[in-house]
Amino acid sequence: MSAPPDFAARLAQILANPIPAILGYRDSLQLTADQVAQLQAISDSLDAATRDVSNSVTAESRRAGEHADPTALYDRLRLKLAEGRRQIRHALEAAQRVLTPHQWARLPDVVKTPAPR
Repeated sequence: MSAPPDFAARLAQILANPIPAILGYRDSLQLTADQVAQLQAISDSLDAATRDVSNSVTAESRRAGEHADPTALYDRLRLKLAEGRRQIRHALEAAQRVLTPHQWARLPDVVKTPAPR
């Protein structure tokens, strides 16, 4: 059995790591080497944490099968997805502590706000 075809893409969007986007502004924010290293460590840690959530969610969706009821599947996955979003929020809070208030303020809101459900 496999997961619904667009499920992996949706999962990647829901559990997207926002830290690489912050690192993409390294020049305009004038990040120090130490800030880049700290942000990369946060990103790596978040990748590992969300990979566990993603693997768990993917396994559950595969068990449900290709023609599973999306609403029922989401109900089963809701808590795991919430855990992934919580981890993303914590990573963003850690990133905010690494940046100066001025640097944080210069980031676009779309980068500072976790992806919607």
